[in-house]
Amino acid sequence: MIFAWEQVKYGEIFQRRSKMGVSTPTLPSVEYDDINPGMGTLNKEPKSKGIGKRGIYFNPGDVLFGKLRPYLKNWLFACFEGVAVGDFWVLTSSKIDHGFTYSLIQTPGFQYIANLSSGSKMPRSDWGLVSNARTFIPINHLEQERISSVLFGLDHAITLHEEKKRQLERLKSALLQKMFAYKSGYPAIRFEGFSDEWEQCKVKDIFKITRGKVLAATETSEEKSDISPFPVYSSQTKNNGLMGYYNANFPGFYNSSHTADRFSASRISFMHDFPEMRGSQL
Repeated sequence: MIFAWEQVKYGEIFQRRSKMGVSTPTLPSVEYDDINPGMGTLNKEPKSKGIGKRGIYFNPGDVLFGKLRPYLKNWLFACFEGVAVGDFWVLTSSKIDHGFTYSLIQTPGFQYIANLSSGSKMPRSDWGLVSNARTFIPINHLEQERISSVLFGLDHAITLHEEKKRQLERLKSALLQKMFAYKSGYPAIRFEGFSDEWEQCKVKDIFKITRGKVLAATETSEEKSDISPFPVYSSQTKNNGLMGYYNANFPGFYNSSHTADRFSASRISFMHDFPEMRGSQL
């Protein structure tokens, strides 16, 4: 059986809560800075914050949508009871699944109308525009639940990957401090079999900085071809900076994109003196 979708106004399916409350040890507050933009997660434990903050009361299952500078994508699916402090809409619905509500406010259609905001320095979403805009929703609640379940699952996976990324970044930061020698001449962490003191030298003794020859526009081709396959970019604003295409016979370098000053872009270019390094990429 194929279930239909119906066209509705956002104002017909969303209700905004207006009841105010004050944060307590058991009724935490959520502010703009507490939310990771675009991720719908909190960056701190709500109950660890101060008390006595006044905001809009929300229930588990409600959706917090930051109406101030809506392009920041400050949204949250509430899993606890609390108060939303600041320029939030606290959205609930008696007509559609709560999870589907959270998914719907993230769609391009809702984001477009929410960003047709008033004000230039401090733009805010206009409820008059949003509530009268139309969208389509599935009539069958089971389909709504399944859609939101898939998207919640993806959110969870993204959060796990973001946490893994943060852990790896912290590990790299620690290793950059521990695996290089500083005043003592000896790194704090070393591979087995290495114990010699590191040599101290000046940067100019180990690095050579040069500037390539200027590549004139007349040396490039307007069309990409087997003869001229490499894009050349410049500081110009037209055509997204693309000046043309250059041939593959530039002496000394290979397998790279170029800038107008023949600096490599996209891939690292190595002189032929180092064949073991050929093909390395950024």
